[in-house]
Amino acid sequence: QYNPPAIDCWALGIILFALITASLPFQRHEREQDDTGFRSRIVGGQLSIPGVVPSACGSLIRGLIEVDPRRRFSVDDVLHHPWMCGAPSRKLPSSPRVQNFVFKNYKGISCICT
Repeated sequence: QYNPPAIDCWALGIILFALITASLPFQRHEREQDDTGFRSRIVGGQLSIPGVVPSACGSLIRGLIEVDPRRRFSVDDVLHHPWMCGAPSRKLPSSPRVQNFVFKNYKGISCICT
């Protein structure tokens, strides 16, 4: 069943993964002859989050890239997630692919956590 908000949240998870890791969560392997394995990893939710990603952030990504749209995080879940509300976590490692980005005067995202 078509559910635009759930689809948008899944896409947000893909984008967040890409921003945090400088890579895509699902990739086609060179040895694969067709897209069957690639598609089955997506449909099966076979997601591997690198160990350098803080656990709170990984939890948010997993909640967004949940295969079952009924269990997938909603926008409200995202806004109240500990990672979004400033839960303490270790600093993300610097990646050569994202070192050229400079964030000046970044104050973070604020939200009301209940």
